[in-house]
Amino acid sequence: MKKLTVKEALEQGYTKCAFANTDPIILMSIEKLHPDDWKKADQYRGILLAEKESYPFTISAEKIKELVSDYLVNQDEVYDEDAELAELADEADYETIAADINQRMSKKRWWNMTDILLAP
Repeated sequence: MKKLTVKEALEQGYTKCAFANTDPIILMSIEKLHPDDWKKADQYRGILLAEKESYPFTISAEKIKELVSDYLVNQDEVYDEDAELAELADEADYETIAADINQRMSKKRWWNMTDILLAP
C-alpha cells in the first residue's frame, strides 16, 4: 500500500484524511492532526487520505418523483384507489424541485477515500 508523509500529502494537494476501518468515516483536516490521532491510528490500522476532490450531495428528479409516487401509492393514510393523486403528482416539475434541493445541498460535500496511508 502506498504511503505519503503529511508534508508530501499536503504538497500534492491532499487536505482530508480519516482513520482506516471505521464506520462511519469521520474526516479530519490533515493540517489539524493532533499527536493523539497518531496514537489512535494503530488501533484503526492507520490513517487513509481522502481524494483531493470533493463531490456535492445530489438527488435526481426521477428519484424524487419515485419517492412521492411510492408515498402516495403505499401509505395507508393516503387512500387513492384510482391513483388520481399519483397521476396529479406525476405532473409536477421535478426537475425544478431537484435543482432547488441540489443547489441547497451543494453546500455540503463528501469525499471518497483513497488506499494511500498517511505517515507522520
